[in-house]
Amino acid sequence: MKWIKPALLVLAALAGFVAALPASWLSWPVERATGGRWNLSSAEGTVWNGRGQFVFTDKELGSLPMSVVEWHFQGKRLLQGKLAWEVGSEGEKGVWQAGWRGWQIERARFSLPMAAVARLSPEWKSAGLGGQLVVSSDRFSANEETLSGNVRVEWHAATSSLTRVAPFGSYALDVAGNGKSLVLHVGTLDGDLMIEGNGQWQAGAPMLLSGVAESRPERFEVLKPLLLMLGQPNGNNGVNWQLRSAR
Repeated sequence: MKWIKPALLVLAALAGFVAALPASWLSWPVERATGGRWNLSSAEGTVWNGRGQFVFTDKELGSLPMSVVEWHFQGKRLLQGKLAWEVGSEGEKGVWQAGWRGWQIERARFSLPMAAVARLSPEWKSAGLGGQLVVSSDRFSANEETLSGNVRVEWHAATSSLTRVAPFGSYALDVAGNGKSLVLHVGTLDGDLMIEGNGQWQAGAPMLLSGVAESRPERFEVLKPLLLMLGQPNGNNGVNWQLRSAR
């Protein structure tokens, strides 16, 4: 069994190499997955225990940072057959884990600029949407059979190049896992432009979200271009809107 000792040395060297992988290495898969639009900046530590800040880069907008994120590998959960990290951002610490049957997030909170998300849609991009998105969840899990838990996305201090009303409001999208589907609700937190809507998404089908948007009567003229971008006129100062995704 002369090969055992060399094999153990190779395994030990490999384990040491993997354990020492710098956090900056995480930037490569992020950039590859997002077409170079996102990268991990100011990375410190390793891929197992470290910190960094994801940054959106755009020729027109420049660099737009999101929350600083810290992560710590939870080795004990390997005994349960799961890869898990304690992830902290904006004062909230939670656990993100994945196993053979699915993944789960326990407590999460981070923020990112709306302008970065708006680049995903030609219509949103042309509307020059701005403000800050805050994503939070106490618990959300997904496996091959079930979606469960809740996620909230809040859009604070919303702005648009289509209106001089800035900000025109703040809004919330609530997402609830319901078996094999997600139930969606959009509501207004405050502002001159009120948006309400409901929808659903199921695997293998497009997401459908629809509702009503209306302005305060005295604000209709200055918000009219934005309202007409959202949907079709409905009444004196509102529109019906619909958002449908590809499968």
